[in-house]
Amino acid sequence: MLKIGAILAAKLEEKDLSQKEAAAQLNINPKTFSTYVNDTYFPPLDVLSDICRLLDIDIDHLLGLEKNNNMEDRKSTRLNS
Repeated sequence: MLKIGAILAAKLEEKDLSQKEAAAQLNINPKTFSTYVNDTYFPPLDVLSDICRLLDIDIDHLLGLEKNNNMEDRKSTRLNS
């Protein structure tokens, strides 16, 4: 599973937001949001998109994608792994 919790935690701290406050703004249960920050569960894509907007996170960065890589480079990397 992709680990995003450390990035979420850092952005929460940077924005001086608690997990509870972020969850309220996202209209999700605080315990659910906590599972994302603690890397217990990965959020659904719609929630992930909302989290990225709230915390000003580039989704490509969060998912570990490099913007300068093209699709062929990614395919090659996956095939050679």
